[in-house]
Amino acid sequence: MKKYCETFRKLVLEFIEKPSKMSRTDRIKQATELFNVSRRTIYYWIENRKERGNLKDKKGTWSPRKINDAELLQYVQENPDKYLREMAVHFGVSEMTVQRRLVKMGITRKKKRNVIEKETLKKLKNI
Repeated sequence: MKKYCETFRKLVLEFIEKPSKMSRTDRIKQATELFNVSRRTIYYWIENRKERGNLKDKKGTWSPRKINDAELLQYVQENPDKYLREMAVHFGVSEMTVQRRLVKMGITRKKKRNVIEKETLKKLKNI
């Protein structure tokens, strides 16, 4: 999502509220084309100004990580054959959480095909 500065938001809303013979919805449509901003974004700004009285961004919420990277790395090194679901159960989180942390750490969890089965199939084909 693209961020717009507060002065730009004020400029767009002032344009919409400027007295005109056009209806409000027509002014919003014109503003979307002129300023290259979606209608939904403009309505969002109008709602926020009504609720909070300003056009500043909402503060994001932060939550601590559920998995310690060092613990996860150690677990993966000690148990390289574990599946994501098994790791998720061990750490008490979802599989997606484990996968995201592993990707951020640069660890892939793709299992290699069984080499022995491939070689056996090749030998059987050659016979």
